[in-house]
Amino acid sequence: MSMDDEIFIPQRRISTKIVSASLIALVIVLITIGGTLWLSWQLEGAGAAINDTGSLRMRATRIGLLLKSDRPDRESLVRINVALMDETLQRLEKGNPARPLFLPHEPAIQRGFASVKSDWYQHLRPAATSLAPYAQRVSAYDFALDPFVAGADELVRLIERDNATKTTWLRLSQAGLAFLAGVGTLAMIYLLYIWIILPIMHMQRGLARMAAHEFSARLPVE
Repeated sequence: MSMDDEIFIPQRRISTKIVSASLIALVIVLITIGGTLWLSWQLEGAGAAINDTGSLRMRATRIGLLLKSDRPDRESLVRINVALMDETLQRLEKGNPARPLFLPHEPAIQRGFASVKSDWYQHLRPAATSLAPYAQRVSAYDFALDPFVAGADELVRLIERDNATKTTWLRLSQAGLAFLAGVGTLAMIYLLYIWIILPIMHMQRGLARMAAHEFSARLPVE
């Protein structure tokens, strides 16, 4: 083995160790950051879903008030609000990743949304758009309105509870990222000391012994 090979191999081993340690740290940090970004995206989408679910209660109540009013444009306003209810329910069901807006995939939340959607399409919407006599329409709509609003309220509470859980996980992820940054920095300092600084210190001590004419001094090749 030539002198160049003897010098190159330790350098190659040290560089490999440094690169490997850096890549491992980078992967861990990227995974943690990706988790926090995913949680933030989930929270934002669920927050928009809470707003839309809340608007269902408001708009359903507005339709009930319009049905009881004597405005000449009552029927056209009812149709407009019914169409907006349909649009909101479809948006909640399909989601909108670009906004973002979506319901969490928790089973209880999905069941709550299915119940709200069923109440609307089976009871409230038929009563609002029916050609039955006016008093019959109002009575049927009022009878179905309270259960619908209660279901929407419960759905909002379920989404908020899920958001609270995700917020806790987000804070834990951020704390974990800060912990990893501190531990990773200390680990890199320690490894660089073991791999580079300590061997150089040993070499300096060996050279000092040789300079003092202690020619029996030996430095191990590591």
